[in-house]
Amino acid sequence: MHILGLHFIDALIIFAYIVIVLAIGKILSHGVKGEKDFFLGGRSLGKWFQFFLSFGTMTDPGQATTTASSVYRQGAGGAWLAQRLHKDLGLAQPMGTLDISFYRDDFDKIGLHAQVMPS
Repeated sequence: MHILGLHFIDALIIFAYIVIVLAIGKILSHGVKGEKDFFLGGRSLGKWFQFFLSFGTMTDPGQATTTASSVYRQGAGGAWLAQRLHKDLGLAQPMGTLDISFYRDDFDKIGLHAQVMPS
């Protein structure tokens, strides 16, 4: 049996979730007496709770893909720092490197010689 294109169990789970969220909101709404309580939590959230609220606001799942695409477009400009630290620390293991000419095919467009390496 299907309801709005969903299997009956899926529709039941979604409906139960909505009812539970509305019930929790109704129960907890009695503590909200005005705008200050609604927007500022009555100024009684506590430091740790406020910290995690701010952290959750500043982070989102899109950051990983945004960072990866920025590094792809602009290159990893801090690689020289890693080489310098590797040298200064005198590490025994060789430092790994990544040749971007294997990944980038737009060198000709930006005026660089394309020396594409074989895979």
